[in-house]
Amino acid sequence: MPLGSSSNAVENGHPFVEEESVVYASLWLRLSAVAIDTAVITAAVLSSGLLLRLAAQQAGWLTTAAASTPADLTSEWLTLAMPERMLVVCIFYLTGGGIYYPLLHSSPAQATLGKRLMRIVVTDTRGDPLSLLRAMARNLLKFVLHYGGYLLVVSILGVLLAEKKQAFHDLLTRTVVVRGSTSARIGQEGWRLAVALGAPLPLMGVLVALVLATDQ
Repeated sequence: MPLGSSSNAVENGHPFVEEESVVYASLWLRLSAVAIDTAVITAAVLSSGLLLRLAAQQAGWLTTAAASTPADLTSEWLTLAMPERMLVVCIFYLTGGGIYYPLLHSSPAQATLGKRLMRIVVTDTRGDPLSLLRAMARNLLKFVLHYGGYLLVVSILGVLLAEKKQAFHDLLTRTVVVRGSTSARIGQEGWRLAVALGAPLPLMGVLVALVLATDQ
């Protein structure tokens, strides 16, 4: 279904009615959505950390690692084997949005909570919803390409100047962010939200177990 097709657009989850009505999301809207989503993810991570700390206190698992300094953390990192380091990186990636963004971008709403509030959605260049695999690839590319900020400027310029306002990861995955919304209600995405916001708890539990194991 080409971007902007009108037949059964709302019923199929597409937010567009006419091709000329398609408006690509501005940098301001996208950054606003990112700010909201970052706040949501941070709240989920902090809540998970608090719950784990309370559980550790009750179980008597807290060690001096609970009050580690940056130097202590660096020392612990250096003692980890490469597979363990990769596990830590994966956990930080997943808790930092590696589950949240793909799950919600591939949902019937085609949007995260931040994007819903900004009334923007993510689609492919034909206007179709993203598959989970494509949403995962898009988010991973965004993380890898923007880490360190070297290609972040390219993405910002793309959103500011390109015809379809695509960031670098949008170009590579053939996706666009457009103004609009779908007919999907937030209640239809209950399990996705539960997984996206609840994932930090077990993931951070694995991280705590890894830290405790290195202290033995």
